[in-house]
Amino acid sequence: MKQDREKMSRTGYSFISNAAWHWREQFTREPKAAASVLLLSFVAICLPLLNARLPKLVLQGLEERWELMRFAAVLLLLVAVLAVANMLQAALKAYMRRMQGPFEDDFNLRLLKKRLRVDYELLESRKFNEDAHAVYDSLYRPHSVVRDSSMIWQQSLTAAGGLLLYGLILLRQSPLVPLLVLVPALLVFLLKRKAMRKDHELRPAADEAARKMRYVEERGWDLKAGKDIRMYGLGGWLLSILKRERKNGETNVRRWENGYLAANLCDALLCFGRDAGAYLYFILQIVQGNLPVSDFVWYISVVSSCQQACSAFLENVELLGRLSFDYSRLRLFLESGEGDIFQGTGAEAERSGKRVGTDSAASSRWKEAVSIELEHVSFTYPGSRVPTLKDLNLTIRPGEKIALVGLNGAGKSTLVKLLCGLYRPTSGTIRVGGRPISSYNFSESQ
Repeated sequence: MKQDREKMSRTGYSFISNAAWHWREQFTREPKAAASVLLLSFVAICLPLLNARLPKLVLQGLEERWELMRFAAVLLLLVAVLAVANMLQAALKAYMRRMQGPFEDDFNLRLLKKRLRVDYELLESRKFNEDAHAVYDSLYRPHSVVRDSSMIWQQSLTAAGGLLLYGLILLRQSPLVPLLVLVPALLVFLLKRKAMRKDHELRPAADEAARKMRYVEERGWDLKAGKDIRMYGLGGWLLSILKRERKNGETNVRRWENGYLAANLCDALLCFGRDAGAYLYFILQIVQGNLPVSDFVWYISVVSSCQQACSAFLENVELLGRLSFDYSRLRLFLESGEGDIFQGTGAEAERSGKRVGTDSAASSRWKEAVSIELEHVSFTYPGSRVPTLKDLNLTIRPGEKIALVGLNGAGKSTLVKLLCGLYRPTSGTIRVGGRPISSYNFSESQ
């Protein structure tokens, strides 16, 4: 138990470990959905290049005076490829959205099995229930990254692959061009991160102010509180609280909104500088005769696609970090308490789904009453310093019927749970039929 609590209190899984776990789960449970994520990422990377290629080929055909048949054949072929790619992208997105339900249902089933099968002592612990609520919150809160994990990974793969491919295309022209894209995107990302940290820092105070305002408003509409408010002249005091908290809340909101506003303004200015620099560079290449007009259209489109991929990649880095944290919490929760319950000789076989056999002597023994012996048994609840049961010695003979009588909190229910194997003694030994109760597996205990 102690080891499980320590395990639940840490998040000892790296990002690589969680990424490998995600893809292993995907390919094991929903291989078609996993394959669709990879295929959709490939299509999403290629589509911007195909869209940029169309105007380039039009201008290239006009510059080189292609024959009409060749011109029409090339354009029709490219338009047909674009149409197929767009339809494939739409179909894959629809399939991914449809497959999110079964993937989420599978997690729900595993969490339910965990609560049904986990050791009862762990089930009652405060830490286990806090972790359970945190895991459920990560699944059901609005904009859950766990629920949207497939889409997040698809967007991340698309952004990373696109950034690499578009960057290599621009690098062939000049190292300066990728820098014009990457540096502004990185600066905007850092500014948004700073604004987000300020948001996270100030939001609790704003939420507290909103809670107090809501309390004052509820008391104002509460008929039961109306008498006291009038008798003790509390109306002015409540209004002063409302005005103070409204001012505090608005101040905090204004501070973090100003951070986002500054980041967005810098984004607009940096984007203008990036586009102006790219246009000037490529126009200069045209003037010097180093670049045809058709390639100018191509490279400008690639610059725009590279910037979008860079921004998407930086934004998805944060989402992947949140997803990795939630996965760590989910995995630790699912793995906590493994092997705790009824660790007898057949426990491993039961957990693996194999049928546990018993010999005829053991089977015939359960048809008869057995003795129950408690030797110096003590039990202390986790977090408590006072033992509920202390140095208890008790023998219940085969077939004997007894009644447990005592005040509330005397330990009657605790003793019954110990006898059923739901709790383990802090010290001492419990024997059933002459065997320690911990040696029975689940089938024998039933």
